[in-house]
Amino acid sequence: MALLWPWSDERFFAPARPIPVAPIGLGILSARGLRVMAFEAVAFAPLFLYALWPRRRSPGGAPPAR
Repeated sequence: MALLWPWSDERFFAPARPIPVAPIGLGILSARGLRVMAFEAVAFAPLFLYALWPRRRSPGGAPPAR
């Protein structure tokens, strides 16, 4: 994360990294970068599917009651 961005370009990492660190720049198109992107796609697919799942509308177009 860019914690000290305006003053430093150093990257800071948490001690535990459940998601691998992606290479910066064109390195994302390397074999390692593509592997990281594939891992992220699989890891976040359930969240994307839930967010994009169509919701039923109640009559009159009002938002559904909770």
